[in-house]
Amino acid sequence: MDPLTSATGGLGRPLGRPNSIGQHHADLDGISETEGAESGSFANVLSDALGEVQGLQTEADDAIRKLATGEVQDVHQVMVAFEQARLSMQMLTEVRNKLVEAYQEVSRMPL
Repeated sequence: MDPLTSATGGLGRPLGRPNSIGQHHADLDGISETEGAESGSFANVLSDALGEVQGLQTEADDAIRKLATGEVQDVHQVMVAFEQARLSMQMLTEVRNKLVEAYQEVSRMPL
């Protein structure tokens, strides 16, 4: 796994590789144009990214809870889960900020 994928919780991975939860994104080879347009729409990509961030947040919360209750003794695994969740949320926030900036710039364009 490359550092970008591990640091972002899988949000920066290419299509066709499994994400951190074990799901696979479909390769675009062999998909008809209508299926590719539906599955690759911006809303679906954004929804998938939000789902991944939420999943990483849930995993980090579970790891912290297990550490607090004594079920897990390895602090390193808990910290890795926490950092993955933190970095994925930070990346999602920056993407949102860039989208808002782009929307504002387009809305300021003269017609």
